[in-house]
Amino acid sequence: MYSGSFTIWLWYILASFVLIACWWFLIKRLPFREIKIMSLVSIAVFLFFPWAVAEGSGYAPAWLMVGMEMFSQGPEGFGRAGVPLVIAFITALIASMIVSYAVNRLRA
Repeated sequence: MYSGSFTIWLWYILASFVLIACWWFLIKRLPFREIKIMSLVSIAVFLFFPWAVAEGSGYAPAWLMVGMEMFSQGPEGFGRAGVPLVIAFITALIASMIVSYAVNRLRA
């Protein structure tokens, strides 16, 4: 009925949500709201950003692909999935800062 990759991704997503919930429990007492939001956004991007395993193949988490390619190719393997992951981090952090700023302006 379902493919094996669907089941694996389902378990991965569920485990990632549990990890994010645990992280939220650990940081919920931090005094700065922006740091909490940026921390959660960073973890979400790290866990959920997908990257193609091979041409015409399935997807895997980008952090896993970065690790596998750096293990097999050395530091030059970082470029394939690492650079897009860093760009996604930066974009998500900028977007979260803009949204946080907008929400703070609306509250004031």
